[in-house]
Amino acid sequence: MKKTLLALLLIFILYVNAFAMEPKEIIRTYSDKVVNLFKEVDTKRPKQTWEAELKEKLLDLAYEVVDFNIMSRMSLGPSWRKFNSEEQKKFTDLFIKMLENTYFNTIVDNMEEIKNYDTDNIKILKETYLSDKKVEVQTTILNEGKKIPVNYRMVKMGNGWKCYDVYIEGISLVQNYREQFKDLMNRMNSKELLTFLEKKVSQGGGLKGVEVKDE
Repeated sequence: MKKTLLALLLIFILYVNAFAMEPKEIIRTYSDKVVNLFKEVDTKRPKQTWEAELKEKLLDLAYEVVDFNIMSRMSLGPSWRKFNSEEQKKFTDLFIKMLENTYFNTIVDNMEEIKNYDTDNIKILKETYLSDKKVEVQTTILNEGKKIPVNYRMVKMGNGWKCYDVYIEGISLVQNYREQFKDLMNRMNSKELLTFLEKKVSQGGGLKGVEVKDE
């Protein structure tokens, strides 16, 4: 499998008492939590049942750690200013839905492999402050015998540290999404883009993720 599944999954299930924990501590504690969470999934139960329960848990936890407003704004780039406040909110909602479709579908399709992940596969290396309020937590994830560098960008908000981007092998997820939206905005206005995304979401579509490079 070429995608770093666990790195992407962490975006959705990092839950934190942000006032009590520092960024590196957050990643360590809840990377353990995510591994254990997936090990507990009983795929022998009806698929519709465990899928629904898992998705609900992932979404509840995601809102605790990810600042989707920042992530969606950065992903749209300069075009964000072309949207009025109502359109910006609608874009953020659709962006979240597309993330759900992208990564939850990946989780379901690869559940048996994901369940084999172990906490020893994840190494938390260090945290580097980019400014007083921004930090990068550097990690590696062992995937198919290869150590994948996965770095988490976090920002200190009024309610604690929030994740707004993930770098996989030096490639930013947000930048990857920005290129996709830039291409669309070269051909559409704000209303047309929202209509396009609504249709894509209704069909279960998502965003193209970042793939790990072949050796």
